[in-house]
Amino acid sequence: MIRQVNSSSKILIVDYYTHDIIFSIFTRNELANENIELIYRIDRKDSFPAYDAIYFVSPTAESIQYIVNDFKKKNMYATANIFFTNTVSDDLIGKLKIISNSIEILKELYVDFFVFESRVFTVRSEECFQRLYNSKLQGKTIEDISTKVMSLLATLGDYPDIRYFDPEGSTSNIAAKFAYKLQEKLDNLTDIDADFPKKTPYKRTNMIIVDRSYDLVGPLLHDFYYQGMANDISDIENGVIY
Repeated sequence: MIRQVNSSSKILIVDYYTHDIIFSIFTRNELANENIELIYRIDRKDSFPAYDAIYFVSPTAESIQYIVNDFKKKNMYATANIFFTNTVSDDLIGKLKIISNSIEILKELYVDFFVFESRVFTVRSEECFQRLYNSKLQGKTIEDISTKVMSLLATLGDYPDIRYFDPEGSTSNIAAKFAYKLQEKLDNLTDIDADFPKKTPYKRTNMIIVDRSYDLVGPLLHDFYYQGMANDISDIENGVIY
């Protein structure tokens, strides 16, 4: 993303969500080595007309409106290079037409997740547990989480066989609903992306989906490894000490 913008003066513009994604991967020094001279939140109004702007933002109406405002009347930056964390609806893309002359790059990336370790990731869906067990919010929450998990699988190039926990066989529990929604999104991705899934000599992986009710005791257990001890005695948030 950053190296696709050929410029010696770049400013990276993020929202509150993508800010954390960036800094879960890079340090400020690493970004500086890629000619990122400034890192700003998208709601700031400072103008740097000599800098090429790299927008790394969520595909929301709010983010797009901020971008439009930056170039609608007077260009706050030299160019707009826009990278979304996930797919964007046609309606939202249409709102960028008014500033099309200022846009150099417009891409959808599949990076709508956070990586903590080589085999650990999260989609950071706020108040996920409460929302999943709220009948009014469950559908939207499953939609949000499945979209983010799809972005992870798209990045890995992996199209797994999905298995889910459904002891009653009714397909009405959370795990089943999530499995069907994720399968739908992966099927759609194969229709629009000829390179997905990646060709591999290995067998298809299995994805096993369970909900919290499958293991109620897990959150109450405590291990005695260094990682658990560090979290006990240090102010660690999302794997980072501030």
